[in-house]
Order: sequence, then C-alpha cells, then structure tokens
Amino acid sequence: RRIGGLGGVGNVGGGEREGRIFSSIVRERHFGLAHGIGRSGDVSAVQPKAVGSSLLLEISRLLALDAIQIAGFATAKHTAMLPVATGMSLTLVMRAIHEERPLADEVVFLRVDQKSCIKSIRTAGLQPIVVSGTIQGDEVVTDLKFLEAHLQARSEKTVCVLSNTSCFAPRSPDSLVKVALLCSKYKVPHVVNNAYGVQSRKCCHLLDAASRMGRVDITVQSVDKNFMVPVSGCLLAARDRKLVMLTCQAYPGRASGTAMLDVAITLLSMGRSIWRKLLDRREESYERLKVGVLVPVTCVLLA
Repeated sequence: RRIGGLGGVGNVGGGEREGRIFSSIVRERHFGLAHGIGRSGDVSAVQPKAVGSSLLLEISRLLALDAIQIAGFATAKHTAMLPVATGMSLTLVMRAIHEERPLADEVVFLRVDQKSCIKSIRTAGLQPIVVSGTIQGDEVVTDLKFLEAHLQARSEKTVCVLSNTSCFAPRSPDSLVKVALLCSKYKVPHVVNNAYGVQSRKCCHLLDAASRMGRVDITVQSVDKNFMVPVSGCLLAARDRKLVMLTCQAYPGRASGTAMLDVAITLLSMGRSIWRKLLDRREESYERLKVGVLVPVTCVLLA
C-alpha cells in the first residue's frame, strides 16, 4: 500500500490474493498457485487478482476441447472445468437446467447400475424416473418405446433425460442418436454421462452424431478416467455455450485449481501426437482382449 500510494508509481502486483502457504512442500506441489479458480458468482470467471491461475484455467479448457474434438466429438465447441467429480458435476448441471424449467421435477434416467447417477439426481432435489434397459442378444440396450411414451405424457414435468455412453457389461451405450431425436421432438433437455468416453473414439463419434442429428445439451466427462490424472475434477462439453455457463454459475464460490493444473500439465506433456497414439493403442488393446477372450471360449465350446 505504501509503495502503491507514492506519486507516479501506480499499482504494484503483490502476488495472488490469500496466497499464504506455510509448508514449502505444499507450495511446491501447487507451484505457488494458492488462489484456485473462479470468483464467487462463476467458477469459470477470470480473477484479476490471480492472473496465473486464470490463464491456466483457460489453457486447460482449450486443451481439453482440442482433445475431445480429436477423439471424434467435433461438434463440441465449448468446455469448462469443474473441481468436482462426475456425480457432483451432474448435480450442478441438473440444478442449472432446473432453474430454466422450474415447473419440472423429474429426471428420466436411462438405467446403469452405478450409484452416483441416482445420488446426483436426488442431491439436485429431483425425482429419478428409472428406465430399465431391454435385452437384445447378449446386450442390455435402451428401451426407446418406454422413453418415448413417458416423454409424450410428461415432457413438461421432465427436467432432462440422463443417458450414458458406457457402463459395465452387458450394458451397451445408449442409442444416443435416437434418444437425441426424441429429446428434440418433445423439447426436453438431454444430458449425457460420458464419464469414460473421451478415451473412446466410438463414444465420441456417437456423441457427435447425436449432437448433429438431434438434441444433446451437455456432456459430462471425468478428467481422471480420460486424461490419466488423479481424481480431481470434471470436464463439461457442449455445442452451445449457455448451459455450460449456467452450470459454472451454479457452483457456489471459488474452487480448487488442482484439476485444471493437472490437465494442463498432462495434455501439454502429451501433445496431439501422443494423444492420438493413445487412442490408437486403446483400440488395438481391445482387439487383442477380444481375441484373447473369444478364442479360449470357442475352444471350450468345441471340446
């Protein structure tokens, strides 16, 4: 203050706000970035008092957008990084949608047996309407007939449809294009739990097709499952900016910058070439796994 008050000197930068760190180990772990991300009204907002963290947040967001487009979700144009994992991120998304649809209180959940999905709906103060899958061959697939009947009868009471790109076998990815077409037809928002999907070109191509042909309002991706970083956050991606921003504004207060820092470091370390090689390697590994499983089973059946 004394320096800043001297005539002709002007403002003098004094580091990040509230940037006191006692432990040198903690300081080194976070590269001295103590402020975190966002401001009280928007977790994605630029904080003038923490230029370094704000810049890294924007870098990580753009790197993640590039990665998801390379993987096949080319229609994704807007992303944001949240400091919570998939379940809580879904809760924030659904609260943001509910603000736009206050008379609705139901979420149509295309069932996967994973507890965090149901808990995310209930934590948002909404009622899950669970749509179980139907058996088709050796897979459990989306029950599109039940979904359309429900949307036809209760679209005004529906906050959104929550679909999924991946889960544990024998559950197959939801029929995203057909679900997106139904959501477009009945004017119901469509949220996709794409927790594992960025590492899968198939999942990303499904999302891209659904976004082009029907309605996909937003997708939620885990950063640890897709970018090989510790559990720390989630990536929102969408074709339209509005819901991404509403979700960021629904988050109360500032937040930890750990997720964005880890993602920025990791994707800068990878570069596009290594990211593409990792996508290729995953597909090659799947083919080896498929052969390794099917050949022994076939031999047993023939014996």
